[in-house]
Amino acid sequence: MSLAPEARFRLGWHHVLLALGLYAVFTTSLGVVLHFTPIPLNDQWDGTIGFYLRAQQAPYDAWFEQHNEHRLIFSRLLFYLDLGYLRGRNVSLLAANLFLAALVAATMLRIATRHCALSRAQRIGLAGGILAFIFSWMQEENFTWGFQSQWFAVCLFALWAFESIQMSAQHVRARRSWRAWGWLLAALACAIGAACSMASGLLVVAIVAVLATHHQLGWTKIVVVIAGGIVVWSLYLRHWHPVAANGSGIGAVLQHPLGIVQFVLLYLGAPGMHTLLGRAGAFVWGLFVAGTTLVQVIRSLRLRGTKAIALLAFSGFILGTALSTALGRLSFGLDSALASRYTTASLSCAPALAIYTWMNARSIWVRRTATIASIAMLTVVAVFQHRALQANPDEAFARKVGGLALRAHVYDGNVTGPLYPFEDRLVPTAQAAEAARLSIFSPAQTDFYDAPPRISAGSRCEGHIDRVWQTRTPGVYGASGWIYDPASRRVPGDLVVVSPDGRMLGTGVSGGKRDDVATIHGNGSRHSAWTAFFTAPPQSVFEVAGRVGNDVFCSTAGAAGRTP
Repeated sequence: MSLAPEARFRLGWHHVLLALGLYAVFTTSLGVVLHFTPIPLNDQWDGTIGFYLRAQQAPYDAWFEQHNEHRLIFSRLLFYLDLGYLRGRNVSLLAANLFLAALVAATMLRIATRHCALSRAQRIGLAGGILAFIFSWMQEENFTWGFQSQWFAVCLFALWAFESIQMSAQHVRARRSWRAWGWLLAALACAIGAACSMASGLLVVAIVAVLATHHQLGWTKIVVVIAGGIVVWSLYLRHWHPVAANGSGIGAVLQHPLGIVQFVLLYLGAPGMHTLLGRAGAFVWGLFVAGTTLVQVIRSLRLRGTKAIALLAFSGFILGTALSTALGRLSFGLDSALASRYTTASLSCAPALAIYTWMNARSIWVRRTATIASIAMLTVVAVFQHRALQANPDEAFARKVGGLALRAHVYDGNVTGPLYPFEDRLVPTAQAAEAARLSIFSPAQTDFYDAPPRISAGSRCEGHIDRVWQTRTPGVYGASGWIYDPASRRVPGDLVVVSPDGRMLGTGVSGGKRDDVATIHGNGSRHSAWTAFFTAPPQSVFEVAGRVGNDVFCSTAGAAGRTP
């Protein structure tokens, strides 16, 4: 049976949307691989490794301690598993980020299809559109950093909580009491999960209570929800203290009310920053989202039987998150609202709000407006997506050098800055991690080469030692230069610093850009810059060898260096 031309056109466009969604999933997953580093970054030092070490001594305090204003209990489960059982290489944490994002997308799609009869073509298109938003590379930081699972987790628990309340309401109306109670308890459990993910999860607890009242679940159930919410808030705020660096929320409202509004709009409209309009595009996007959310909330209060109200509640939750973030982060400047990590919220809000508006539209004009706005937003997201494939070798090299420095006991913020800008926090945590043999200090680690005591080079590499310096650590020197193996036409990834008689003194890593070398030896040598750290007496002669195989080396003989 052949389709009419109009049906073929609709089916084709829905498959285009699916293709965009799958393209986002594929490129973001590949981007995670391209940007992968096994080295802990930034808050992972005190928030992951530091937490793990503290959990060995005082479990209760460590699991419930504040990280900024949050209590990252859910994410700490993942941190503990990664460090305690999976060698702390970030692989499981990054995989968890992708998996949680997939669950957010699947949950949003399930809510939509549960409350609205959609054709197969519409379901295909809807799935693709949701995937394109949820897996957008605009939230790069939350996909490539193992510390960020809480951003996806809080969205997931919020959606589950809001939908569970609506399911409870359906069973109340159908007079299925046990099922109604079951879904109610599920909503409370998910709200607790949200609070255990981020501080904004407390809003989920409050919104669940509002939804229970809105759905008229009965006084007993409403009292249970409110009482449960009070317990969650009380436990969360027990021994909680505001973060001094964030300033006063009340003071921000009184002194900078316009700044609060601007921050909220930028937070909600962050994806619009990547249009030709720049910040103005973000304001337009944010104003549209905020305005639509408020209009739909007011409208839902006057109407009964709205479909998929969980999606509207989720949009309201994101709006509340934007406001609470503004109260705590305005002191950092308006540009902080555009941080990549915040974009997960705005990217999740856009499809949820669009789907709810389209499903509950009472006029063809509203439905068309929602469709046009969704296509415009999706276009912005899709155009940006190619950046997932743009790896940054120089950034990766700087991080490897920082990790190498820590392993060599070189504690210099100029070298370790790419790992964590706060040297006073990094050094004691790194030393404790080394003592506990965690992460890059684990005996089982394979990301940094453990060279044999002596090596013998079987071939010659091209290369040069450009610089030798004394590090802050007595007896430990740093050296840098370039190396290239013409036989294999590649740059050895690992290097060994050796004495003239082949005794191993230290190791190095390569990967920095050297355009000058590439003009001589070709594009394969472009990232031939290396840095090494080694132990030697003053005025010692040394050479550098590159590993070209399994304990097979090439030597830069004739390019010897001397320590100061």
